[in-house]
Amino acid sequence: MDKDITAAVQEESVQTVLAPVVVTPVSEQIPEIQFDGQIATDQLLARVTLDLSVGIQIGHQSQFGAFYISQQTNTLCNKLLALRNAHRLRSVEVIHGAILLSRIWKIDTNQITFDKLAKRVIGALVLAHRCSADIVIPNCEWARVLDLNASIISKWVDEILDILQFRVTVEPEEYQIVKDAFIPLQ
Repeated sequence: MDKDITAAVQEESVQTVLAPVVVTPVSEQIPEIQFDGQIATDQLLARVTLDLSVGIQIGHQSQFGAFYISQQTNTLCNKLLALRNAHRLRSVEVIHGAILLSRIWKIDTNQITFDKLAKRVIGALVLAHRCSADIVIPNCEWARVLDLNASIISKWVDEILDILQFRVTVEPEEYQIVKDAFIPLQ
């Protein structure tokens, strides 16, 4: 029986015809968006936070008091500054995160409220970081800075992916428009 199997394998290998190998030239293209290493400035983080805060006030008809809004906005801004300082977050990550948040807002304004603001912003920022970083910061490091459990960070990112149905790619034109809105020419 072993001889039959051996003969069948030999017969099969004799009948094998190799396809010709086609060599295609490899060329690298320069990406349309150049990721620079510029660390996100205080002004950029404040502008993004303020833009979200104003949008929520308008979208939800200011159902929260001024003190609560101010407190939530300041808390979020401080958390973003802590993340930036700890992980050297780049402007590109903050802008990409802002684009993701804008998309969520267009899908359902109730997904971004003052109650959900911090988790949506941080989830979008972590996701934007994963999309653009060569070396990805693990959830435990984000969580350490925020004094949270790493599973919470993972949950927030998963919620962003779910809302956006995994559509996180940003076109160069869209990126440039948002960048110009948040980072004025000097």
